[in-house]
This record gives sequence, structure tokens and C-alpha cells, in this order.
Amino acid sequence: MPRIILGLLLMTSSTVLLGQGGGLSRPTSVQASDGAYSDKVGICWDHIRNATSYQVFRGASSDPSLAVSVGTTASIIFYDATAAINQNYF
Repeated sequence: MPRIILGLLLMTSSTVLLGQGGGLSRPTSVQASDGAYSDKVGICWDHIRNATSYQVFRGASSDPSLAVSVGTTASIIFYDATAAINQNYF
């Protein structure tokens, strides 16, 4: 069954309005299904105020520079159907 190690790197994006400053923080309370599904990994996190979408990255090591994008969603839930069985992810 696909497994994921929490440490997943999630990026947020937002439309910046004139006069609005500052960036968005990373999502918190990231959780993964860790074997609950036989064909995918479910990932969820807390909503970040003003975020309009989240980009999900996955890596086989804890080095974030080696992570690859696996998708983008406007939801706080993402299902990764490309995860390999019995592989730990970061």
C-alpha cells in the first residue's frame, strides 16, 4: 500500500491585490492516509487564509530540492494516484 512520510512540501499561491503585501505561510497539520487506500495516497492540511491553490510536491528523500510536483488543487485535500507501493515519501 502507498505510504507517505509527513514532511510533505506544500506550496500556496494567491492572487495579490493592489496594496496587499506579504506572502502566504505553508499549510499546517499535514496528514496522509498512510495505507488507508490500495491505489492512492490521500493528503490533507489546514486551509491557509488567502490561498487560492496548493501545489503538492513529493520526494523520495528529505531534500526539498529533489522533490517533484505531483499536482495542484484548490482544495485542502489531494489524492496522489501516482505513489508507488511500499515507498516512503517526503
